[in-house]
Amino acid sequence: MEWVLGKASSRADENGGLIIIALALVQAVIQTAFPLVDVKFSSDSADYVQAAAYRGFAYPFFLDLFDGFADPLRAAVVGQIWVFSAAACLLSVTLARATGHSCAGLVLLGILIINPMTIYFNYSILSESLFQSATCVYLACLVQAIHGPKPWHFAALGMTVGAMIAIRPVGFALLPILIVVVLCASYINGRRPWAGLALAVLGVTFVLLADRAAYDLRHDEPRESVLGNVLFAKSAMFAAGPSPYAPDDPRTEVWIILEEEGPADAREAISRAPFGPVSFFLMHSYEASLIFLYEKDRLQSIADRIGIPKTELMAEIGSRRILANPTGFLRFPLQHYAALWQPFYHAVTANDITAYIAQNGPFPMDNALGYITRDVFDPPHARLIHSALAIGWLASILILAASILWLRRNWPGRQMLTLAGLGVLSLHALLFLSATLSIASVRYLAALWPIVAVVICASFLVVLKLYDRRKKHARRSLEI
Repeated sequence: MEWVLGKASSRADENGGLIIIALALVQAVIQTAFPLVDVKFSSDSADYVQAAAYRGFAYPFFLDLFDGFADPLRAAVVGQIWVFSAAACLLSVTLARATGHSCAGLVLLGILIINPMTIYFNYSILSESLFQSATCVYLACLVQAIHGPKPWHFAALGMTVGAMIAIRPVGFALLPILIVVVLCASYINGRRPWAGLALAVLGVTFVLLADRAAYDLRHDEPRESVLGNVLFAKSAMFAAGPSPYAPDDPRTEVWIILEEEGPADAREAISRAPFGPVSFFLMHSYEASLIFLYEKDRLQSIADRIGIPKTELMAEIGSRRILANPTGFLRFPLQHYAALWQPFYHAVTANDITAYIAQNGPFPMDNALGYITRDVFDPPHARLIHSALAIGWLASILILAASILWLRRNWPGRQMLTLAGLGVLSLHALLFLSATLSIASVRYLAALWPIVAVVICASFLVVLKLYDRRKKHARRSLEI
């Protein structure tokens, strides 16, 4: 641990680190011996267990490690608990030692391990648990990079970003952030950034090449991508005009399906719904259906007539429709991004959406009974949580602005404020890429909780630095 974190600056820091390690160990033992909930298994879980070609390689490989156990899924959950505990411990100890505040590390550990969504992910056969663990390691590397980095810290940072991409492709959003992190860390510590940039890029490249090689060794068929399906689904959510293909081209049939049939009715249903969570909810549901389910046999038949894979057909049609109406497409990333922070419009619960569906049904595309495929975030005290998210979004923007404005000021809180700003930048980059190439889901926001926790702790430490600074100025004034 000392090789990773460096030597503790004081006996108190060493004791604080030991307490953090002990608490992380105890909670992992307790959750292993006394499971809080049953193993959560969903349709996405089945894809990971079967190592579907369009899923990332890292998480199916992780599940394979537990195949020899009597209950492999339960064993995988235990593995997730211990991996997350270790990652949360590493992050908490890193923050405590870098800042000299053991209490900050203890608070951070508590925030990480008691979050209900984190517990849910750890007990689910989903990649979110492993992604959260990798995020904790990324944040630990980020703390080290800001507080007097060594060259290998940048390599570790790049490798961690590579691991996050291997677990969930949304990690690609951190590639430009990686460059910003190296530049900021080098500037704060008075160093040239070139070596750090080279090591970070090498770290990412090494992990992605290893991921590609490992996939090729395991699978005979090439890796698939759902990007074409996503483009197809998103292009169905706006009108794109007449088909650019010849009337007798089978692609024209697909174009007409999206332009005049069920998706056209779905667009009208969305436009009639109140703007905000209800319309977002309908949009999510229809996009989810269009990605894999809508007219799949009919699309397969058309693809067979053309002589190309169905996914290639969907990608081609989706791309042509986006080029035909780029402004229609560009509004969707913003809408999905806003949907991740739904309280901006008004607080809404499952009952509100269910009532709207009951009063305004039947809905197109086989939703005649009001069946909607997306889950609704409806926890206890939903309105309070919605309000907290809205406040959190506004606070994150203020933190990012402050970190930019005060970056060039050499004051005691600069490192912590920069850490908070880079955390906010990472958070919004991940959310915006999710909004652009996926559909808004509560779990995408919840999976980024470690970033939120670090930003909270770093911001609190900045406030403490400002308070101490004010006290010192007040003492000097009294002495004068």
